[in-house]
Amino acid sequence: MNEIQELEKRLSEELDDLLVADNIEKERERHFQGSSKGMGMVVWIKDNPRINFKIEVYPNETEEPHFKITYQNCTCRFKIEDCSPMKAELKKGIPTQIQKIMKNIIKLWEKHQEEIKMAWISTRPSNQNHGHQNVR
Repeated sequence: MNEIQELEKRLSEELDDLLVADNIEKERERHFQGSSKGMGMVVWIKDNPRINFKIEVYPNETEEPHFKITYQNCTCRFKIEDCSPMKAELKKGIPTQIQKIMKNIIKLWEKHQEEIKMAWISTRPSNQNHGHQNVR
């Protein structure tokens, strides 16, 4: 698992936990997991988080630096600079499901803004800037 995937997994878990703490979602189910041969340690494993946090980078992108949140099959992209929704999202309308968890997304961003910014920078091709000096 690379650094970006690890960050996505950690922040997805954290955002999911925020939703549980705010009673937006119920605690995730846990299940037993054991070895395939029936021997060895048996552990409780939490189900995967409901939040799919993404830091997406496209080599030829011309949009502002952003990250994407997926929740209940709805997505919304947010600017890394200030956690505001991208213009396209505002134009088509932010899905109700995303609006419902907006304060949790902002909490997560406030706590991890630098990590998100550094992850975005680390994945950029070195020869491309597209005028986003304010993020670098």
